[in-house]
Amino acid sequence: MATNGRYILEKTIKEGRLLTLVYSKQNSSLLEGDIINKWTFGIITNGKKNSWVLELIKSIEQQMIPHYEILIVGPNPYNEFNLSKPNQVNILEDVVLIREKRPPISHKKNKIIKQAQYNNLCILHDRYLLPEKWFINFQKHGNYFDILCLKTLNLE
Repeated sequence: MATNGRYILEKTIKEGRLLTLVYSKQNSSLLEGDIINKWTFGIITNGKKNSWVLELIKSIEQQMIPHYEILIVGPNPYNEFNLSKPNQVNILEDVVLIREKRPPISHKKNKIIKQAQYNNLCILHDRYLLPEKWFINFQKHGNYFDILCLKTLNLE
């Protein structure tokens, strides 16, 4: 069910505590008209790391991606900052859940997904920066993936 019919489970191999699932791909996951030069970046924040959000925005801008947008879900103190490309940055209304004890991270992600203009979607928390050659490496390897989770490096 989770693959929406794009994959069929061919076999399972159990070796001790290791379980290997072998799938065959049935349908393409790359949508027609989807190109690597179009990206939506979603930033989830609680408003406590605003200077870091601005550094993240700068790291996105430095990628020189031809078509992109940045969607931020969180408290909005960004009007006072001088963004180099303010038209690329949209502040979405923050998600506040009164009866929830945990932060509404999933709700914020869903809001970004619903508002995303482009098929290539990168959701980031307010503690990350993109490495210098992030987009160049994507161009090298392509955007033919269903989901991707990149290694997180700590600068400390």
